[in-house]
Amino acid sequence: MIRKTRHVDDFWASSYYCGTAGHVSAEAVARYIRENSKRL
Repeated sequence: MIRKTRHVDDFWASSYYCGTAGHVSAEAVARYIRENSKRL
């Protein structure tokens, strides 16, 4: 995801998540997104 954060183009990422469906549950992914979307 690329967001324009100021009057110049920046790449913003405070964290990332990488996993496969076989290693994490859908609930774990949903919880991660829900908890980290509060920062936006």
